[in-house]
Amino acid sequence: MTSSNSITEILKQRGPMRSSRLVVELIEMHGISSDAAKKRVSRIRSPICKFPVPLLPRNEAFLYREQDWKTERFWSALLRDLRETGSVYGIALDGLGARGGFAQRAGFNTVCGTPEFQKKQVPLHRLLENLVRSDLVEIAEIGGLGDCICLQGGFDLAPLYDAASCRARAIAEDILMEGLREWARKLGLASYDAIEIRTAQGAPKFGTFYWDLCGPSYLSPLVSAIPEGSAGPKPGFLVADVFCGETIDVRNIQYLLRKINMSKAMRGMVPFLPLILADGYTKKALRAGRRAGIVMATTTNLFGEAVAKAMSSLIDTITRAAAIAAADPERITKLLNDLKIIEGSSGNLRGALFEMIVGYLVRDVEGASIDIRETIWDSHTRQHAEIDVRRVKGRQECWFYECRTRRLGGLIGEDEIQRWIEKINPILNYHRGLDRFRDCRFGFEFWTNGGFENKALQMLESEKEERKKITLEWRNGQQVREYAKKAKRKSILDALDEHYFNRPWK
Repeated sequence: MTSSNSITEILKQRGPMRSSRLVVELIEMHGISSDAAKKRVSRIRSPICKFPVPLLPRNEAFLYREQDWKTERFWSALLRDLRETGSVYGIALDGLGARGGFAQRAGFNTVCGTPEFQKKQVPLHRLLENLVRSDLVEIAEIGGLGDCICLQGGFDLAPLYDAASCRARAIAEDILMEGLREWARKLGLASYDAIEIRTAQGAPKFGTFYWDLCGPSYLSPLVSAIPEGSAGPKPGFLVADVFCGETIDVRNIQYLLRKINMSKAMRGMVPFLPLILADGYTKKALRAGRRAGIVMATTTNLFGEAVAKAMSSLIDTITRAAAIAAADPERITKLLNDLKIIEGSSGNLRGALFEMIVGYLVRDVEGASIDIRETIWDSHTRQHAEIDVRRVKGRQECWFYECRTRRLGGLIGEDEIQRWIEKINPILNYHRGLDRFRDCRFGFEFWTNGGFENKALQMLESEKEERKKITLEWRNGQQVREYAKKAKRKSILDALDEHYFNRPWK
């Protein structure tokens, strides 16, 4: 048997593998020396291939037969070798898996396990670029969330993502980050006004890594001696990462262990206290985390069982928004009540549930079917457009509702109205091109629990005057409340009063 045939036979029987593993297989099969085995591997040719993107440490090759390319066997073997070699690419994939297989760009930066830039390390931009080139992840625009990093490949790291579940998870993580910040403030774990959390725009940075939460701490074990000439002690830091809807395995925290170990090794690094918040942990994850000095918090032990259950319900509720708004609107009010204990969660939570309330109201009052959070693509303008609520009555009416929440007394400005107006034509073009809506009357309405600035009202009036072929209306908080009185369930009106009209929220 020639060396080429021998290697082909090994790869056929054992599947794709890294070159060092193949060397061991050759030594065991033929009793040859290590040098001889390495020479055979270095001389491989078609139909044996090398993976084109260097993902393994020390530029080690990943080898496979042409017929195994991108099969389930291929992806499984690649992930195995990435994990066994401690490749930062494997660490990043498992970190992304802890986020349900998707993350907004800032969220990916916190769980990829690599610094933005650090000598002798794969920089963050290069890591993402290579993962995309390898078809291990893709960058996809998800409605309302912007560019997101999503798992690809044939391995089972996380369930397939969809826009609704991604948005639900993102909102839930935002709420937990806000809740964790309030918890840290109340306990004095970090300076009250200096605690930063991850947003869609970016994540706070400590050392060379990004985190979901970061804040200077003056707790005694974290404070350094007063530097000469300084007015006060040098603070340490509280850093944290947050996950929702997942039980974290030891593989999922390898990225965090890497961030901690590399940060501790940096010269001049101040003391810091790392914390992770998740639904739960496997025993191996708990042992590894505690051994590394990480505070392993759960939603239940931090906020209580009622909040933990509410967070789980929240993801399901937002994922199935239209169905629940139609069949079980009381679930909306229960979520608002259960989660109000987490101060600071107001904006994201109220925004998502306001859409569901509007959906319930127009379905109940007008008598029609509803869809919530639809994204369309207009081939004429080549634009995506998001629809908060769509109401359809047979082939007669098709109405679109833009839903915006404001803190008590807040006003909608002209910029927000301009963005809404720019969506009208793409939405119209898309629906007029479908046979289902060809004979429908179309209407667009802007609903808010707040009010409108004068310039915003002028813009609305002007647009209404120009739009003769469609209905264009808007409702402020008082008008929304009057409309809600027409609905069958008084509990919805009570929820609007309690959470949107009467009580200020952060």
